[in-house]
Amino acid sequence: MKNLGTLLPWDTNFWGFQIARLNDAVLHGQSVGQIVSWCRSQQVRCAYLLVDDTDEESRQKAEAGPFFSVDT
Repeated sequence: MKNLGTLLPWDTNFWGFQIARLNDAVLHGQSVGQIVSWCRSQQVRCAYLLVDDTDEESRQKAEAGPFFSVDT
């Protein structure tokens, strides 16, 4: 399985569960399902997806899946 994210050891140790930052903020080439599968395989409970606020397509795909906007 392709490595879609970076595990964040400091955050994981601080919060007590696996946290990751997703590597590709553009969702045009991969499905949200692939990201969810990668997170499950890595036991990630919280994943950061940093999407450019001008990339409407990626934002809509992320929000249609398990992601939600927390800051702009």
